[in-house]
Amino acid sequence: MEFNSYSLLINSMLAGHGVGLAWEGLLDTYFDTVALIRLSDVQHATNRGYYLFLRDDRKATAKVRKVGEWILSAATAEHSIAV
Repeated sequence: MEFNSYSLLINSMLAGHGVGLAWEGLLDTYFDTVALIRLSDVQHATNRGYYLFLRDDRKATAKVRKVGEWILSAATAEHSIAV
């Protein structure tokens, strides 16, 4: 799925439709209430910010985990960050 607004993306994540990339500041309330959690503790500070999140109250399918691992692997290789 592709979204052209953060509200659509956030609603999709909250409904359990998968992972999303979003700015952390837009999701602070969801983290505080544990409605959403980070997929990983890996963070990388740049002039831009990208985060990967996964709902905690549902087990992630193998496919969802693989996508998350691929994104983290690509980011790690691209930016030479330690995981």
